[in-house]
Amino acid sequence: MSPYTMSRSPTSPLRNHPSEQPDGRGRNPFHNGSARLPDWASGAAACWEALVQDARALVSVVDEAGRYHFINTSLAGLLGLSDPQAALGRTMHEFLPKPFADERLGYIRRVADTNTPVTLEGVWAGRWVRSTIRPITPGDDGLRRVLLVTVPVAGDESTADRSPAIRQKVDDLGPLSSLTRRELDVLRLIGRGLSTAQIAARLFRSVKTIEGHRVSLGNKLKASNRVELARIAIRAGLVTLDDSVDDEAKTDDGAK
Repeated sequence: MSPYTMSRSPTSPLRNHPSEQPDGRGRNPFHNGSARLPDWASGAAACWEALVQDARALVSVVDEAGRYHFINTSLAGLLGLSDPQAALGRTMHEFLPKPFADERLGYIRRVADTNTPVTLEGVWAGRWVRSTIRPITPGDDGLRRVLLVTVPVAGDESTADRSPAIRQKVDDLGPLSSLTRRELDVLRLIGRGLSTAQIAARLFRSVKTIEGHRVSLGNKLKASNRVELARIAIRAGLVTLDDSVDDEAKTDDGAK
């Protein structure tokens, strides 16, 4: 059987997933020698089922060469695939921008080498996300694989509320990649709730110039109003709770 061929039914996320890999003693830790899972393993199987079916989580099993051995439906949609199986045996570089994929692959190999999980934060496809890479016990084929789980970070979540993570050096801005540096600045300030006049004052530009940037942002991002632009800014991590509090303090000071 090919290492990329999924076992079990096409709808089961347990096909060729980490729980099916043998442990260090050469046996599958989810099996007791019979054809059925032991009672204690059913809970672990349910946890895996919940993880891969969570609409918020992008889940994949990747080897140290960057080849996919499993992806869930949510990740398939992000990669532009209607069927998750279409990714099997293909590399991250076929779907992700090269600099972004190169950095991810470097951390995947680091986790495989050290057997120590790593958590990253940064922008992927225009959205601020948190990715945790965990090692998986090698299978009979000798391939070293990792479990990569990515979840979006809520825009109103303070950085103080999250465990430490490595800030990615390379971001995948997705639809935001077409924006100029100035447009990104304006988008960030719109996300913070500043008015056109306030943004103009902050950036030392005229109100007319800022309004022109806002119109350009709407056209490029297919957003019809400021609320939609603010949501895009928040999803991309351009705005944090700490930023908003800071801006409110500055506004209050200015009013005094």
